Amino acid sequence: IIQALYVLAQDSTYVDSSRVRTLSEVVISTSRTEKEAFTEPRSVTVINAQQIAAANVKTLPELLSQIESIYIVGNGMNPGGNQSVSLRGTNTNQTAILIDGISINDPSSPNNSFDIGDLTLNSVERIEIVRGSNSTMYGSGAIGGSLNIITKGKGDKPFEANADFRFGTNFNVSNAQIRYTDKSGVYLSVGLNNIASKGFDATID
Repeated sequence: IIQALYVLAQDSTYVDSSRVRTLSEVVISTSRTEKEAFTEPRSVTVINAQQIAAANVKTLPELLSQIESIYIVGNGMNPGGNQSVSLRGTNTNQTAILIDGISINDPSSPNNSFDIGDLTLNSVERIEIVRGSNSTMYGSGAIGGSLNIITKGKGDKPFEANADFRFGTNFNVSNAQIRYTDKSGVYLSVGLNNIASKGFDATID
């Protein structure tokens, strides 16, 4: 064994396969420029398209409720109710919600928090979750952290379409998306989300 180790030490072509390798996954929500998630000192979680498909969920709140340190206010309640994000125990208006890096909010809500209950996953490419204070990047509304929803870009084919339908005794859900990509790389995406219900009695458990 000692002789074998000596031979390997002398062989300059030997490659140690157990070396730590930096992952190619990048995150942009921490600095607005691409950085390797492996080197980012903040607590970052990236949910890619493969993980979204494997989660077997239909809406964004269902997916986020499976992630640690995230609490979805209103998740699992009657359809139509407001659903907002609380990150690391902060208030729902202290988590920055972004779509493709653009901050969104709902001025009609009492505390300006955004209702994510109507967001589907058809057009989502990946989700970047940054925990902890991120107020230097996105203001005081990001004390708990930030949630960046990155949508799908240009497709591999000129036309791409997908649809999803669910039918039940109380309500029906229909989701559809069409994406067109020009030869120059310019793309257009159109989505439709419809939820039809006869109504739910909130007084019944």
